[in-house]
Amino acid sequence: MNTHRDKIFFDVVDKEQNIMETESLWGERSFIEYDERTAFIIKNTPFYVKNISFMDTVYAVPRVEGGYQFDGIADRSGNSTYRLMVNSGSPKFEEWWSELQDLGCTYESGSWGDKRLYAVNVPSSSNIYDVYTVMKNGLNSGVWYVQEAHVGHDLQEKRN
Repeated sequence: MNTHRDKIFFDVVDKEQNIMETESLWGERSFIEYDERTAFIIKNTPFYVKNISFMDTVYAVPRVEGGYQFDGIADRSGNSTYRLMVNSGSPKFEEWWSELQDLGCTYESGSWGDKRLYAVNVPSSSNIYDVYTVMKNGLNSGVWYVQEAHVGHDLQEKRN
């Protein structure tokens, strides 16, 4: 079992503020190499990078500074990524989160000013329409703000 992980760096562009930053994600080598690029399976959920989800396979090239620089998508996992922004200490978050957790969602969290930011992974096996409903209801109830970062689910499927 391969447990070695490398940092994969992604450029994050904020067009509104005209700035560019980077976010690093953990990648596990899949040992597929193509044109001097190495394929990595992403092993955490991005906070700021768009169009990438947990377990997607990406290509990356070595950086002079160490780690690897993102260089394209190799394969999609079918997972989706959302961000929830919540007021710190919100008493309703845990209650509402349990509904998403019951649907198979997981998260990573961090502080952003006086807010908590949750990077949410929606596994490909989850019913995305049920997840949308909970997220929308939480938004309408003032529990969180929602931002869609990547939809990996097939939205053509009929709702069960």
